[in-house]
Amino acid sequence: MAWGLITFSNRVEIILAALFLAGISSSIFLVIPIYISEFCNESIRGTLTSGALVFLRLGILVSYMIGGLLSYDAMAYVCLTLSVITLLLLMFLKESPMLLMKKGMEEEARKSIEFYTNSKPDSKEVLQEIIKIKRALYPEECGNVKHYNHSYNK
Repeated sequence: MAWGLITFSNRVEIILAALFLAGISSSIFLVIPIYISEFCNESIRGTLTSGALVFLRLGILVSYMIGGLLSYDAMAYVCLTLSVITLLLLMFLKESPMLLMKKGMEEEARKSIEFYTNSKPDSKEVLQEIIKIKRALYPEECGNVKHYNHSYNK
């Protein structure tokens, strides 16, 4: 929305409001590492979560470099186009399995795990991930309360 306002408006007040909106909406980058960590494999979790933030900074650097070469209007159109493409690509992502399990939607969580791990529906990997999520969300139901409390008190 912010790039749309900047692209199609020439009033200072609207552009300032768009910049405020962009600043507020950039707080989504605080949530992205959490989202990534909910579905990625433990062996690459750190790389992916920190990588997302590194690529954010690289994107800002590239936009500064391109901004020096393009006119104001051309830069606004480029950023608007990239925003629309990103929005379209984000529509293909699934909810995180952890969130779906919190909502009690186990079948959808299973499909989400299949999507992110590229596994078959009845694979051992999907079943293990479902069990791991259940243990994280409901430790008292999984019989790990004594072990968990014991290891915590040490």
